Amino acid sequence: MCAISNRKRFLFERADTLSIAIGTVYFTITFGLQKLSPGNIAWLTNSDHHAGYLGWRFFAQDSWRWPPGMFSGYGWRGDLSIVNSGLGLWDVGLKVLNFRITDEGQSWGLLSLLSVLVLFILTARLLRELGLSQTQAQIGSVILSTTPLFWWTQRLWLNFSIMAPLLVIAVSLYIRGRRESMFPIFKWLVLLFLAAGMNPFSCF
Repeated sequence: MCAISNRKRFLFERADTLSIAIGTVYFTITFGLQKLSPGNIAWLTNSDHHAGYLGWRFFAQDSWRWPPGMFSGYGWRGDLSIVNSGLGLWDVGLKVLNFRITDEGQSWGLLSLLSVLVLFILTARLLRELGLSQTQAQIGSVILSTTPLFWWTQRLWLNFSIMAPLLVIAVSLYIRGRRESMFPIFKWLVLLFLAAGMNPFSCF
C-alpha cells in the first residue's frame, strides 16, 4: 500500500498543480496557444523546423520498417531514421498511437508545452528536495525555467527543448546518488536512452 502511495506521489504531487498553472501561463505568453494547433505550421521558420516537419510527414505516411523509426523517400538514397530527421521517440509514439490529426500537421507545439510543464514541475520538486519551502521552490522554479538558455532552446530549437527537463532529472539523480552513496545505473541508462532517442546530438 505504501509503495502504491509513493508511486502516485512520484507521478503527481499536490504542489505540481501550481507548477502546471505557472508553466501554462509562461507558455501562453512566450509561445502562444495558437502553436498547439496541428494545422499551424507557419511558425516553423528555421531549417531544423523544416527538416523535422518534413521528416515527420514522410515517416507518418510510410509503412513500418525495421528498425522502428526508419522511413524512405525523403530526398536520400536508402532509408532514414526519424531520430535524425524529426523528434525521434515522440514521432514514433504518435505513429504507434495512430494520432492521425498530426499526419499533415505538426506536433511540435504540443511537445513544447509538455516540456515546459515538466520543466517547471521537476525544477520545483528538485528545489523542495534541497530543502526550500514550497513558495521558495516555486519562485526558484520560475527563475531557473525561464533562464536564457532554457528559453532559447524552447523557443528556437524545439528538438532540444525536451533536453531541459532531462537535465533537471540528471541533476536530481546525481544529488540523490551522492546522498545515498549509490549509483542508480538503470535510471541513468533510461535517461540516456530518452536523450538519445529524442535527439542523438544531445549526447555529444
